[in-house]
Amino acid sequence: MKRLLLTHSKFSLQKILLAFSTLFLLLFSNANLNGQCSSGFPAAFPPSPALNTVCQGAAGVYFINGFVGGNTYTFTINGAAASYTPGSSNFLVNWTTPGNYTIVMTETHPLTGACPTRTYLVHVVPSAAPQLNCNDTVNVSLDQNCSALIRPTMVLEGTYDSLDYEVIIKDPVTGLVIPGSPTVTSAYKGRFLEVSAKHKCSTNSCWGVLRIEDKLAPMLVCRSYIVDCGTAVEPSTLAGRPGFPKPSPAAPNPVSIPGQPQKYTVNSTLWDNCGMITLSYVDLVKHVPCPPAVPI
Repeated sequence: MKRLLLTHSKFSLQKILLAFSTLFLLLFSNANLNGQCSSGFPAAFPPSPALNTVCQGAAGVYFINGFVGGNTYTFTINGAAASYTPGSSNFLVNWTTPGNYTIVMTETHPLTGACPTRTYLVHVVPSAAPQLNCNDTVNVSLDQNCSALIRPTMVLEGTYDSLDYEVIIKDPVTGLVIPGSPTVTSAYKGRFLEVSAKHKCSTNSCWGVLRIEDKLAPMLVCRSYIVDCGTAVEPSTLAGRPGFPKPSPAAPNPVSIPGQPQKYTVNSTLWDNCGMITLSYVDLVKHVPCPPAVPI
């Protein structure tokens, strides 16, 4: 009987250990399947460290993306009032004073501990309408990519916080906002555009004029080529090689004179990001002594 009891006890202990192991693995698996941390970015915010702009006096309700019900959340904000109900998927912020703020969200998982800390930057725009003064005409030279981003500092005069304003560019002929505003491209090279700076919360604004110009010369990479004796040296025979422009068939090129340098013109869109350009260049031929012919 004692032996039977010992055998029975050992069998029961094995079952208990097996059941405990199965329960532990099940809990561990569920924790992984359910996700240990939220994605962290409140729905109203872009991913950190991008800036979110709100108006003074606004009361914002921000929802937590990927909210995990069993986790603990806390929020701290420098200089602003925030309220959060434990277990809720959102939090409330009252923005009463203009300025720059940092929201820090701390999340803790009951099994694995702290999740990554999330930080968000918020700029609160004053609600009162300011006096605005815009420049009359601003000359804008496009960059190497043939575009330019127009910022409030290029439009407004005086002292101000540029984060409080947005720039709007319109076609003065149609009165419509141009595609890509406040960025201009080669599509408007040589044109005048209407530009305005608008206060984000009061909508007060002023306007001026942009003159879009392309002052950056094409970047050419010239190379030397060696051709065999008797081979044609017209530029068209070298066209397509790196660094060698091809003369345009419609260009007023002179009649070729053997042994004399010739001037050629090229119309191409391959040498400048801002569109068609006209190049002129001289083909300089240098003759070197050729070795005697080898009889075949």
